[in-house]
Amino acid sequence: EDLLMEASGARESLAVNRERADQHCEYDFDRKREATAEKIEGAKTGLAAARQRLYDAKAFADAHAQAAAAECQRQEKQQLQHLHGVADEVQAHLQSMSRLEALDKPIYVQHLEELAARLRSGVFFKEVAP
Repeated sequence: EDLLMEASGARESLAVNRERADQHCEYDFDRKREATAEKIEGAKTGLAAARQRLYDAKAFADAHAQAAAAECQRQEKQQLQHLHGVADEVQAHLQSMSRLEALDKPIYVQHLEELAARLRSGVFFKEVAP
């Protein structure tokens, strides 16, 4: 009977210890779960911030690309206007030449006419295919 009582007490003690160990494990699991949830939330927040920075950077780059393209177009238009002005001056020089002088220098006249045409076209170099 003493052995039965001792075994019964040991079983109760084992059950209590098992309950404590289960509670301790549950507590540890809860803490780890909360820590993992916090890390996940932090990662989500960081990802959202990174996405916003990427969106802002793309918007910034697009705005500057558009501004640069507009500036290039403006400068190209201005250059063409200047080229047309020079072509007009070359043409005026040709027209100011006397007929005798023009007949005396046919190659000179031809080259000036070609120069004026090239200046008006705005094309000076062959474009290289990409």
